[in-house]
Amino acid sequence: MQEKSRIYLDNDWYFQECFEDRMIKQGYDFTVNQAVRIPHTVKETPLHYFDEKEYQMVSAYFRKLSVREEWRGKELLLTFEGVAHSSEVFINGVKAGEHKCGYTAFTVNIAKLVTYGADNYIIVKVDSRESQNIPPFGFVIDYMTFGGIYRDVYLLTSGPLYLEPDSIQVMTEDADEEYAVLAVNAMVVNETHMSKKLKLVTSVKEQNGKAEEGHEETAFFVKAGERRRLTQRIVIRKPLLWSEDTPSLYSYEGRIVSGDGKELDACSGLFGIRTLKLDAARGLRVNGKTVKLRGACIHHDSGLLGAATYEDAHMRQVKLLKEAGFNAI
Repeated sequence: MQEKSRIYLDNDWYFQECFEDRMIKQGYDFTVNQAVRIPHTVKETPLHYFDEKEYQMVSAYFRKLSVREEWRGKELLLTFEGVAHSSEVFINGVKAGEHKCGYTAFTVNIAKLVTYGADNYIIVKVDSRESQNIPPFGFVIDYMTFGGIYRDVYLLTSGPLYLEPDSIQVMTEDADEEYAVLAVNAMVVNETHMSKKLKLVTSVKEQNGKAEEGHEETAFFVKAGERRRLTQRIVIRKPLLWSEDTPSLYSYEGRIVSGDGKELDACSGLFGIRTLKLDAARGLRVNGKTVKLRGACIHHDSGLLGAATYEDAHMRQVKLLKEAGFNAI
């Protein structure tokens, strides 16, 4: 199976606070800049008051990427989980893509821009200035937004027929103690020059279970160069419903299978089965039961760490909130 492999690229970056056009050109020695590791914040600030303009800048990140010869013929999906707030990505001096929003991940396919069996160069231009046209800006911002490549960066390698990264979504359409109806959405990409007849095979299990709780297969055609969205429905008998007191989880696996039965790609993840309803008479109901929200407001930064997102730091925040009696953020 040509399942996507994930190669993290968080180490060996260099950072410069002031971007210049000459930095994009081949031959620029980026190693004269500050060596950093991703996740990274463009400015570390004191805990007491400071001017938010200190982190509003147009900066640059640099990294060498060794592309293996055996990757020739594969799709190379360079993925950024978060860059605040507007960014442009260059490969060997050529623009590969751009993204405008610091809170959503994005992917650029760099397969046609790299030299195989050699070192290649990634340059990311990052604009962390406030812009009225880019979320979360546009009205009143009462918190520090910081900036930088503040979440993980990785390279996905796959064949030309694949499931778009993070495109599988599992949603609960209806659920009770007897049955749950799930809607599964997926995006399939065909980078070949021919139409293909494929099959999307999705299975659902309890998080630590071995037996399938649900299964669905859908045959479809996808045109050359097409991104096609598919929807499936899966019924689960006797579901374990998610709630704040019993956070039961299920796992899913979605697979793309060719007409001759060859498995081309696969994606997996975790989800919970629950229903949410809101009305003026009964308030918020989770799985049909009214829940009183005891919430707190926290922002995406981690104090002295700035915007840099570290899983341990956020897990600590959630643990402290849970221990204090909160059930919502």
